[in-house]
Amino acid sequence: MIDFVTVGLSHKTAGLDLREKITIEKDNLSTALDVMDEYLDQSVILSTCNRMEIYSYSDDELAASKVLSFLSDYFEIDKKLLEEHLYVMTGRGSVNHLFGVVSGLDSMIVGEHQILGQVRDYYGMAGSRGSVSGPLMRLFHRAFRTGRKVRRETNISKYGRSVSKTAAMIASDKLENLRDSSVMVIGAGDAGRLVVRALSYAGANDIIVANRTRERADELADSLGGTSIPYELVNDSLSTVDVVISSTGSPGHVLTKENAGNSIAGRNGKPIVLIDIAVPRDIDPLLSEIEGVHLYSMDDLAEHAGLNDPLFETEILRSQLMVDNETDLFMSWWNSLDTAELVADLYEKADQIRTDELNKTLKYLINSELFDINSDNIDELAFRLDALSNAIVNKLFHAPTSYIKSEHDPSRQDMIRRWFDLHKE
Repeated sequence: MIDFVTVGLSHKTAGLDLREKITIEKDNLSTALDVMDEYLDQSVILSTCNRMEIYSYSDDELAASKVLSFLSDYFEIDKKLLEEHLYVMTGRGSVNHLFGVVSGLDSMIVGEHQILGQVRDYYGMAGSRGSVSGPLMRLFHRAFRTGRKVRRETNISKYGRSVSKTAAMIASDKLENLRDSSVMVIGAGDAGRLVVRALSYAGANDIIVANRTRERADELADSLGGTSIPYELVNDSLSTVDVVISSTGSPGHVLTKENAGNSIAGRNGKPIVLIDIAVPRDIDPLLSEIEGVHLYSMDDLAEHAGLNDPLFETEILRSQLMVDNETDLFMSWWNSLDTAELVADLYEKADQIRTDELNKTLKYLINSELFDINSDNIDELAFRLDALSNAIVNKLFHAPTSYIKSEHDPSRQDMIRRWFDLHKE
């Protein structure tokens, strides 16, 4: 059965150790989608620090196994290990899940607003290269509308702390005075920008930016009134800075006990806050063994994002009810686009034409002196011609009707009705 299908894993089903092995940066997304095309005709890949999910409109009985094969092959991870952490959702469940994700309800830090932009970016890249057609396009557009509506009509974003705000909160708690502290951000990507801006708003005014591309480091530093340093000076700077935010997208650790341990140890126990918002992780967990180091990963940030406001649970419930209602409205509309009637009308029209032409041909053959047609062989001839014409119709219409069923697009259905003059009075 062709349906909406979601296959993936998230912070709810897999730990950071596995999640950091299964991630696709935006720069590599086009390549990943090319590979994904070998498994599914259309799909949207969503890869964030909290989740790896693939959305498709396909045969729900085959999609799960195909996505499993893709993940196993692409990331070179054993299928049995992946199966323990993967979830599969179809139909309404898939729709409801996406609406919840975009609304921030499925995030580690409930209510965070960054996920809406992240999903939009990954969807946009899939759409720009032709990996998305009618059904998925309509689903995601409705999801974006739902996400905006939830944020507009509830206070979930007000109560929910984003990763950047949580990081700033932790740094403020661990250091006596953030205003007198120096902050170094490693990586000038979107995540790093958000966090360092949050720290700036919280009072930090001594900001250092390090990035492999110096031009991008200069740009971010200028926008925050900070300074940039060559990337190779990162380890040396650890002896003086108080907060480090790292989000480089590097496949391995950027800061290790081997290359950064001496600089940090030289602080003689003076506190340093290391916040690793990269997946895979940038900072070696072994650095937390050094005196004075306070190291936080993405999972740690989630634990520190608890909200004490008693209204928060109410806002979550309100948001979930809104998501459920939007899901019901979408499914009601979607189910009304039943293709069965169109396919039946198409075959009925074809059969009418086939029968009329068959009768004309039989009448001509019976009355023609060129053919020896009599009462003994007329039935056999009619049977043979009927079977022949019926087979031709079925073979000709097999691909078009399969397309109609898979597209499930009202505009295309209307176009097909006009082509074949199937509009009923």
